[in-house]
Amino acid sequence: MTVRGIRTTRVALVVLLVAWFFSPPSWRNAVPLWLPFLVALAVEIEFAVGGFTRSARTRPRPRGRAPQQVDLERFGWPDEPPEEDDPAFWSSPPVPRARSSWRRRLAASVVVLAFVGLVAWGVSVRRGWSSLDHATQTRVEHVLSQQASRIAGRPANVVCDTSGHHVGAVQEADGLAEVGGRNAWLTPGICYRLYRVLDHHDSSSFGPTGRAIAVLAHESWHLRGVGDEGIANCYAF
Repeated sequence: MTVRGIRTTRVALVVLLVAWFFSPPSWRNAVPLWLPFLVALAVEIEFAVGGFTRSARTRPRPRGRAPQQVDLERFGWPDEPPEEDDPAFWSSPPVPRARSSWRRRLAASVVVLAFVGLVAWGVSVRRGWSSLDHATQTRVEHVLSQQASRIAGRPANVVCDTSGHHVGAVQEADGLAEVGGRNAWLTPGICYRLYRVLDHHDSSSFGPTGRAIAVLAHESWHLRGVGDEGIANCYAF
């Protein structure tokens, strides 16, 4: 990718990130938070690796005491050699040495990644389950445990798995439960959606709301002892 292409991609990424930040909640929920950061990281890695490989393939220019061709092209006399009797050529001050290009590339990559990471961090701490205080989180988990117990016919303990050890993007699951047991885990996104229903009676996002209720019911039927995923899903709906 060319330097111009890299710059265009960076600008487009920042614009899309800002647009995503101010988009409706349903749009933000449809796009994972880590996706823009992953795209930015891939672009910067390609830019850095491409720059190093191009530098390694480039032949070194011949050096000598005379003005170098690259300097003539950059600072003057690109079409013909300078005249020896030209006083401007001999009396002009030396051109300051340019900084190493790899440092500029690395600094630009760090700035872009830092900006994307800062926005991602700001969005994550200002919205969702993590934006709720501990007392509210505990109360919601207690209510969800009560509802799960009603379906399971036994005491149940529903935990919103903020650590991601049981559910989440890595496990590719919104919920997990011990078949015939007492413990169930839900993703913070599912818990937050149910919190919006419980405390704010918010059912405007019908798709995410219905999915959150179905996930809680699905895992509750597992707690009741239903091990078959299809049957548990049927009972949940």
